Amino acid sequence: MYFVLVKEKKELIQLEVLNITQGFSQYNSYSVVLGEKNGNRRLPIVIGAVEAQSILIAKENIPSKRPLTHDLIKTMFGKFDVMPLEVVINHLLDGVYYAIITVVYDGYVIDIDSRTSDAIAIALRCNIPIFIHKDILEDVAITFLKSEDEIISISENPEEEYLLQKQSSFSQYSVVELESLLKEALQNEDYEKAAKIRDELKRK
Repeated sequence: MYFVLVKEKKELIQLEVLNITQGFSQYNSYSVVLGEKNGNRRLPIVIGAVEAQSILIAKENIPSKRPLTHDLIKTMFGKFDVMPLEVVINHLLDGVYYAIITVVYDGYVIDIDSRTSDAIAIALRCNIPIFIHKDILEDVAITFLKSEDEIISISENPEEEYLLQKQSSFSQYSVVELESLLKEALQNEDYEKAAKIRDELKRK
């Protein structure tokens, strides 16, 4: 007689990356804002500057001079015939989110433990869905009543939101000046600034 161990199957909610915002309460901290797909719940997760930059690069399709760590992981997946399937945020302990990256290798489905920020950066590069356990989202999510067009970013209070918008404004520059600033930002590998400049170029 054979026994098969079956993992507990929890209901999952799919998320998408909406934005990266800079924190003011903690030095050099950022938040990645995840949104419920086809829903109005939002989940900000505090991450480091390096991970924020990596997620922003992938989200905005910004070219980098050399492969970053998450680019390298994607390349290794391809070289060794590892097929990534999904990312699941599956645990929350003392304010820290935990995640797994599910892959298929040699016919086996394998769950790889990962920091949530790394998992998100890899998910964006590999074009795989991001999920969260429903009970976690229900406990910590922020529900918005505004329409999607009105949601710009999330910060801790309205004053910080105003500062974020003011800092990211390049509306006073001409197209030529913006193109020059964009080139300079890319050369300096300031990808967050480059993404804001590119957004302003698109608007113009």
